[in-house]
Amino acid sequence: MTGSCRLLVVALGALLWCMPLWSALPTAQTETFRLVPNWWRLPADVATGAVTAAYPDVNGRVFVFRRAEPPILELEASGAFVRSLAADLIVSAHGIRVDSGGRIWVADVGGHAVYKLDRDGRVLLTLGTKGVKGNGPDTFNGPTDVLSTLQGDIFVTDGQFNSRIVRFRADGTFVKDWGTNGSGDGQVKLPHAIAADSAGRLFIADRDNARIVLFDRDGRFLANWAQFGAPSGLYITPDDTLYVAAIGEQSGVVIGSARSGEVRGRVAMPSKGVNGPHLISADGRGAIYVADLLSNEVKKLTAAP
Repeated sequence: MTGSCRLLVVALGALLWCMPLWSALPTAQTETFRLVPNWWRLPADVATGAVTAAYPDVNGRVFVFRRAEPPILELEASGAFVRSLAADLIVSAHGIRVDSGGRIWVADVGGHAVYKLDRDGRVLLTLGTKGVKGNGPDTFNGPTDVLSTLQGDIFVTDGQFNSRIVRFRADGTFVKDWGTNGSGDGQVKLPHAIAADSAGRLFIADRDNARIVLFDRDGRFLANWAQFGAPSGLYITPDDTLYVAAIGEQSGVVIGSARSGEVRGRVAMPSKGVNGPHLISADGRGAIYVADLLSNEVKKLTAAP
């Protein structure tokens, strides 16, 4: 390649990096989003590892879950490193979230357990039995995500090798489970993520069936939504905006309404965007966080001015 060709390639790459990533559908009435380049900054002695999820707390701090030690990284909203947490606890990271009280919930897909942690990474509650596979009230087989609700319920997508959703009380008492492997109504093939809307309906990312499956909190089937593509991650805001991390040919972020199922638009990802979207979250301040499993990064998208 000649020197002039190299310069052209570099220039085109820089242009793509700075271009808006929002590819709106014809009926979309929403914002433009841009990728924040080089958002997160880790110390030289902190290995990246495979990044599976990122979740902001109410103050904007972002907690990153990764397959490295220690497995949880705490970052400022600016991307500056704060500290690492939960050393020697997790076998293989998957889902993470932070509840309104600041407790950290993590799904250990390789250890077959779900943990509730305090802000310093100390275990407050364990669901499942670490290192033991199963589909009983005290065992999982590859839990992928966990949701703690304001109503006092805990829901787990048990997910990677099982095909069920499990409900617990706030103290960890088993309530019930539901779901079988398949493509029929109420069935799931790989329940990969979970979210709830303002009405308490549960949204399950049924990844291998390329759809979202809706249930009520008692496990009654409500609907299948295929219009958002093959969902890997889900996040629902208090105003019921639905963010979907989609994989496959339409890889990117799809945005719509959790109330109506309307698709409002799509954040299309160029080569320097999100190549392997896994789980997704948002901070209520106009930023979206996507764990990019292929690039081992957390990608931050912000609304353009």
